Amino acid sequence: MSERAGQQPPEPLYRPTPRQLVIRSIGTLLALAVIVAAVLVVVDRRSEPTDVTDLVREPRTVSYSQLSLQIPADWTDLAFVDDCGFVQGDTLILGLAGVVRCDEGERDPEASDVVMSSLTGETAAPAPAVRLRPVTLPSGLRAQRGSTVVPDPASGGGGQAGDEEDADGDEDREDPPLRTTVLAVPSLDVQVVATSRDRQLVKGILNSARRIPSVSRATTTVAYLFAALDLPRGWQVNAVECGVPVADTVVLGKVWGPQTTPRRGTCSPERPRGVTEITMEALDSGFGRRWGPLANDPVTLLNGVKGLRGRKVLPRSGMTVTVVLVPTLRTLAVARTADTALADQVLSTMHRAVPAPPERDEPTPTTTPSPTPDATLPAGVKTRAVRYRGLTLSVPVRWATDAFRCGEPLRDTVGLGAPPDGGPGCGVSRPNNASALVIDRLYGGYGARWRGAADEATTLPSGLSGLLGSSRTREGLPVTVLTFPTIDAIIVATAANDGDAQELIDGILTTARAPALRPPP
Repeated sequence: MSERAGQQPPEPLYRPTPRQLVIRSIGTLLALAVIVAAVLVVVDRRSEPTDVTDLVREPRTVSYSQLSLQIPADWTDLAFVDDCGFVQGDTLILGLAGVVRCDEGERDPEASDVVMSSLTGETAAPAPAVRLRPVTLPSGLRAQRGSTVVPDPASGGGGQAGDEEDADGDEDREDPPLRTTVLAVPSLDVQVVATSRDRQLVKGILNSARRIPSVSRATTTVAYLFAALDLPRGWQVNAVECGVPVADTVVLGKVWGPQTTPRRGTCSPERPRGVTEITMEALDSGFGRRWGPLANDPVTLLNGVKGLRGRKVLPRSGMTVTVVLVPTLRTLAVARTADTALADQVLSTMHRAVPAPPERDEPTPTTTPSPTPDATLPAGVKTRAVRYRGLTLSVPVRWATDAFRCGEPLRDTVGLGAPPDGGPGCGVSRPNNASALVIDRLYGGYGARWRGAADEATTLPSGLSGLLGSSRTREGLPVTVLTFPTIDAIIVATAANDGDAQELIDGILTTARAPALRPPP
């Protein structure tokens, strides 16, 4: 036992040389460098924006068929192209819509555009031949995606094509190439063709793609802006030639005119018998302002959506025009048909396409009982007229105009336009006895804050129709909101209390009137 204790430990069978130790150290450092690089790549990819809201301040939701995207809010609504169909600015194009192509002209190389269309059939927009690879979008939608560099006309039409992996270094270049990315969604028969120098913007837009579920399996959902319609099977999208529909169709945006082309090479303006077309357009567009005044009767649509409806018979053709207007969706639908029952059936399915984006840094209006619609100004109150944004209103003579500081009224006042808040360093307390009434754009930033509170159709003594609702400020003061979609105006009135001040506000609002709005012929 003592002999074993005194024995020396055995010599190792193999002792590495100093050179081998250096080589092993270098190999270990290289392995660690590879691991660190892989972690950085993963973190970098996770930091890439997965939604267009990371790239633009105010995104806008647009849709085609059953697919919706988010694009920058300041993009042109539809087809900012020249007479030959070349893009001339940041724009969205929904459907092919018969855009004419010719040899003269060229696109603006600094512009970005997104074209949404069918993947197959006559309404499929042309797309470059790219290698499509399977991809799963953040919404869970399975699709195929690929990209290529647009040939440069200045270099004789040359250009190197490549897929998305080749685009990883685009953002590192001083002058990134104009690149077209194709997103194909076979399950929805929809494709998106995006062309831009800004690869991150395109990635954010495409990653925002999501499915719009159809309410009924017997119909197809088609959407524009925030509104959607469920169409009978067999209807087409933008089936317009020579300015007239050639089949039962929904037209996404007012795209009729010289940019439509005939199918068979001859242009005949004659409208086929029995055809029904429904045009969806923004309320604040020229088309919306033309037809919106027809809608005066309150109507409840699919999923409880509140709107206004109106009808007019065209004496020359005998057809009926039916208008449905939904202020909260900023959209109207105009149907021309001899089959009013069919038009009413389709228009009644108008609903919200996708959830509305949450308002930022603004109080959420809480609906409270609306004031009585037959309120009048208290007896003996002397008034003066104020005019702003097509509205005329009678306010008490003692009320000031634009008496605001830091967004708070200094006394009873009417504001012509949203009062500035003065910035973060501006602090003023609101007097306890100050009421305020602000007139501004319905489809501006101030209108976006309050228009959700107005959801009850109302007609004022002057005959002006709008939507009425109530809310509360953070301090608990009563707020009355009146919106007028047809003239893009909103009135937000905050009373100093729920008693006599609210009674005076109710009376002031009944005096609102606008220039006579004549319905289109």
